[in-house]
Amino acid sequence: MSSLVPAVSDRSSQPDYEISIENLSLIGKEMEKYKSQVFEARGYKWRLVIYPNGNRSRNVTKHISVYLALADPVMLGLEVRAAFHLYLYDQDKKEFLEIKPQDAEVIKGCFHLLKHECGLDKFVPLEKYKDCRNSFSVGVKVEYVCESGTTGRGESLSMIKAGLPITHKWKIAEFSTKRKEECVESQVFTVGKHNWKIKLYPRGKGLKNNSHISLYLALADPTARVPSYKTYAQVSLRILDQCKHKHISATADKFWFSGSSSEHGWSTLISVAEFDGMKNRLVVGDVCFVEAGIYLVGEVKVL
Repeated sequence: MSSLVPAVSDRSSQPDYEISIENLSLIGKEMEKYKSQVFEARGYKWRLVIYPNGNRSRNVTKHISVYLALADPVMLGLEVRAAFHLYLYDQDKKEFLEIKPQDAEVIKGCFHLLKHECGLDKFVPLEKYKDCRNSFSVGVKVEYVCESGTTGRGESLSMIKAGLPITHKWKIAEFSTKRKEECVESQVFTVGKHNWKIKLYPRGKGLKNNSHISLYLALADPTARVPSYKTYAQVSLRILDQCKHKHISATADKFWFSGSSSEHGWSTLISVAEFDGMKNRLVVGDVCFVEAGIYLVGEVKVL
């Protein structure tokens, strides 16, 4: 039988909160989600949230998902920004197994009325700890917190009159060279009230084994002030087949784009092996074409 209780640590660098887990491998067989008690850090109240089998609402599998959740209510139009670390500590071996992120980096989360959790979808792989019987602590250290945004008395949701999707075609020259980069970005283009860009990750985004090519649509400047602070759009992305027109396409999906959620797309659009097998059709004369289709559905304004 597994159990989750607040952990007590005598380590010199005290976390803001820990959850002690006995028999980590068994937790996923008993529950889909675990929320800690409320704790206070940097003047705010928080919870740690664990999805032992991955956050299914975000299509996460084969990983444990861990998030910091704001327990305090957030006023409309106000954002609470926090920087924090998440870690996994082996209580039996007295050593840190995972510290996310590493080095001097921090996880930057933006919490607001419609988003209470920020963290890591793929905190640790399930396979790595599936047979482990040791006791572990999942902990968080909140480094700093600040508030930003405009306070309003309400919001206005409006639907955009149906029309044709707007497409943007991106020519990637010298593709063999750019494929070595972590991320390749298109030039900025405008659709509706926002500037956008397409982002291609030749070795995948958030994938440890570099097995897939990832393709995303992003707001070019998430901090730019525009009349709508959230835009709802249906997005389709594809890599064009220049010979047989059998394009590599992602199924169109709808996303909310905002300053705190500015990039959406597909992390496993096509495997690297499959892409290389079709390379003579997808890359011609060292040129690759990517196309984005954007259909604006609605927008939200702060009153």
